[in-house]
Amino acid sequence: EKDLEEKSEVVERAQSIVADSQSYQYQNQIITDLNDYANRAGITITNIDFSAATPQGAAATTPAAPLTTPVPSGVNSSSVSATLKNPVDYNSLLRFIYSIEQNLTKMQISKVGLSKDSASDGVTSDVFTIEVYIR
Repeated sequence: EKDLEEKSEVVERAQSIVADSQSYQYQNQIITDLNDYANRAGITITNIDFSAATPQGAAATTPAAPLTTPVPSGVNSSSVSATLKNPVDYNSLLRFIYSIEQNLTKMQISKVGLSKDSASDGVTSDVFTIEVYIR
């Protein structure tokens, strides 16, 4: 008990590792979070799609082997597809990716395709697939 009291900050951070299903009960919260990350990075999301996403507990069928992150028991994941307005400034895209990846693992990018945009100094991105972790 004494250890837990002394390390209360660690306990609070550990509880924040995944999103509560109540806080992500509605897809609007996920949309708000992704749009906030995009706005802070200076890019625009043109579409967010939950219908093409892999249902919770189902395996994705892709030609390439997806990156897999072990998910603790009691935690589910759901996929979201996000499309960005192209071309995208490369540094802005990195800030967007960093924001998603640094949110205590509530969201993690599982698939993205990039190519150099020939008309500008930016890049063209394919659809991002983002895993959202829910308990």
